Amino acid sequence: PPKAIRQHEGYQEYSRIEIDQMMGRAGRPPFDT
Repeated sequence: PPKAIRQHEGYQEYSRIEIDQMMGRAGRPPFDT
């Protein structure tokens, strides 16, 4: 996973929701930009 996510400790909480939404529209997480 992107290092941006690894830096966040609470990423587990939003990663599933935020990424799910971003991936659904963008196709990949915003941090991978």
